[in-house]
Amino acid sequence: MVALFVLALFILFIAMDFIVLKVQGKTHPAFEKVLSISGLSYVPEMEIKVPDDIVLSKGHLWMKKNKSGLVKLGVDDFVNTALGNISIQNNLSVGKELKRGEVIFEGKVGNKKLKFHSPVNGVVRSINSNSHDREYSDSYSNWNVELSSKDFASGNVTYFSGSEALNWLRQEFTKLDDFLKLHSAMPELVGATMYDGGKMVEGVKAGLNDKAAEDFEKEFLSL
Repeated sequence: MVALFVLALFILFIAMDFIVLKVQGKTHPAFEKVLSISGLSYVPEMEIKVPDDIVLSKGHLWMKKNKSGLVKLGVDDFVNTALGNISIQNNLSVGKELKRGEVIFEGKVGNKKLKFHSPVNGVVRSINSNSHDREYSDSYSNWNVELSSKDFASGNVTYFSGSEALNWLRQEFTKLDDFLKLHSAMPELVGATMYDGGKMVEGVKAGLNDKAAEDFEKEFLSL
């Protein structure tokens, strides 16, 4: 009887937690989709989660449309995993009109800068000053730019969500593994860190020379 009471109480707490998160527009961790990465040469084993309320774009930016119709954008977990806790530098101003493919902000890794491109047409409505030139590890809790954009409603934007997003990320991590193999001759990139049976420890974030930075940007950050 006591066991049944404890079980019922546990289920009640989970249900209440689920309802609160639902009201907040969030997903309970127990119901999030998880991507397991394993079996690659340089990329370490890990688990990646993609919240249900965001979509991913080519160029590795996440997007989330809020109740007011504005779209928040930030850097996805793939970038933070590959490059470390990248710091973002916002150089736009409120009111700036962006076309798809234009630079929306830059990411700084060591002394190298990588350009991120807007996946949608839109107008800059706000910029998160708290994210400027700061490193962070929780990708999806930190947005950088908020746009007004009609592209979501038009259906002209290519993006990934749910299981499709996870499958795309799996392909991207496989490409990252190949990228590291190609650049493994660069000691500053991966060579000095491979002491754990061939797995990447620091990976790309160990340091980028000009060639590696240029190749990474072309391979992963273009639309």
